[in-house]
Amino acid sequence: MTSESPQLRSLSLSAATQVWSMPELVSIICETADASSLVRLAQVNKTIFGVSLAELYYSVSTNFPDILKILAPTEVIGDRGLTFTRPLEEEDWIRFLRYTKFIKILDLREMDTSAEVFCVMDATRPRELDDLFPYLKSFSCDSMGSSNSLSSLFFHKQLECLTVKSWKHPLRLLQNIRPIATSLQRLALVDSNMKLDVLTNAELIKLLHQLSALYHLELPPPFITLQVFVILAAKQNLRVLRMSLLDEWHAGDVGDVRELFPPFDYGFRFPEGGFPILKDLMIHDPSPDPHRHFTISSKLHNLRSLHTTLTGEPSFANVQNYLQVLAHGFTALTSLVIDASAVHDGFDSEATFLMLQPLLSLSQLETFSFSNYDPVSLADRHIEQMTRSWPLLISFTFCPRLFFEEGNTEMTLSALIAFIENCKFLEELSIAVDTSINPPRELTDNLIFPNQFEMLNLLDSTPGDVNNVAAFIADILPDEAVFYYEEDEHDAQSARMEKWRAISSLVELIRKAKRRAVRRV
Repeated sequence: MTSESPQLRSLSLSAATQVWSMPELVSIICETADASSLVRLAQVNKTIFGVSLAELYYSVSTNFPDILKILAPTEVIGDRGLTFTRPLEEEDWIRFLRYTKFIKILDLREMDTSAEVFCVMDATRPRELDDLFPYLKSFSCDSMGSSNSLSSLFFHKQLECLTVKSWKHPLRLLQNIRPIATSLQRLALVDSNMKLDVLTNAELIKLLHQLSALYHLELPPPFITLQVFVILAAKQNLRVLRMSLLDEWHAGDVGDVRELFPPFDYGFRFPEGGFPILKDLMIHDPSPDPHRHFTISSKLHNLRSLHTTLTGEPSFANVQNYLQVLAHGFTALTSLVIDASAVHDGFDSEATFLMLQPLLSLSQLETFSFSNYDPVSLADRHIEQMTRSWPLLISFTFCPRLFFEEGNTEMTLSALIAFIENCKFLEELSIAVDTSINPPRELTDNLIFPNQFEMLNLLDSTPGDVNNVAAFIADILPDEAVFYYEEDEHDAQSARMEKWRAISSLVELIRKAKRRAVRRV
């Protein structure tokens, strides 16, 4: 083996120097390198030390405890949580700032933010250090606790995105946010069970007036009072407005849900010219008459996505009136999710369809999902009308959380044929049918879901004859699609579940046989 000549070594070093001197190449190398490679690059190449660290520490989450070790050694001690093992010195802060200046996104949602380290950092940092994280753009955490430590450490006037799940008395979080309000573009306070008191409401009103750059807002449902909604309607940049989803609730707990809403005025009054560029809306009405709190003075042509939750056990007629207002005002919707607690006697499919019928005018729908905590039913003829009205459907879900027994629904496997014939862009279908009823329509060779179709989920469907049901399902699925049914671990050994397991296994066997036959041909 011959050694490399001095000339070749010189050329090699010259080429490497040229590479590291080109910012575009350095950025590409650092963006594609994994964390361990970035660490090694930062250690051995002073030329790109800063670029490597900027990429390595750009977004910090579960590795934040490692960042704290740069400041001083740490350990977990009982109820104190993570804490430092020695007092902090001035040189510790100087060293720490060399790294924190690279952090742009900080996510502490998986960390105990009540740990002692945060109080120690806030109490001992040099007062001249106003910003420990001077270029931080986004901060997220599950709990701000009850002290000002986290807001003192992480809130600064360049922060653009803030996500907080909860906070505790005596912390006045909304007041702490006000000094940074003008820079915030995205604010999410996502504790759905947070109650609103008079002082918090006053703080919220003050804060909203200062959020001049806001384009994304998420608040607990009780926080969106009528007064708040009027203020938000005037926001010229607001594109996303969401009320946090409530924790799992049941129709029998409706009274408990209403208790979350204090005696403020609530309502969704869309004024003339309000919400000029709103695209995504999530709202919640806990009353039995949601249509009385819902008015639209002018159509919102930019609104594309709506998720509405109705937890007050409204009648089918009240839901129908609500949906009439919705369909008239939000004509450009492409995504509609309805999570309801509508009540009605029995399983009258005509009553269910009449309730939903106003939505048939939304011809641009691509995603539709309807859930209800009491069983509701449709029939094949209703699915036919819905699929003809919504030819652009990509995803369709109907009542995914219900256990259907024989006789609960009139829908049969023929309902699937309507989707095949009328929805050529469909990718996902989740629906419960009664497969024990012989489908009125027979399959033909050309009835198969489109090639892009990905998933058929028959949810809590009633199982029928194993051979017939499996043959029907196997015939309509393209090669890459998957088939699911709802498995209930509490009902795993029942005859119903045994039958669905047999159907699923036979579907797979038939599809494998078909693929082998195609290969042999």
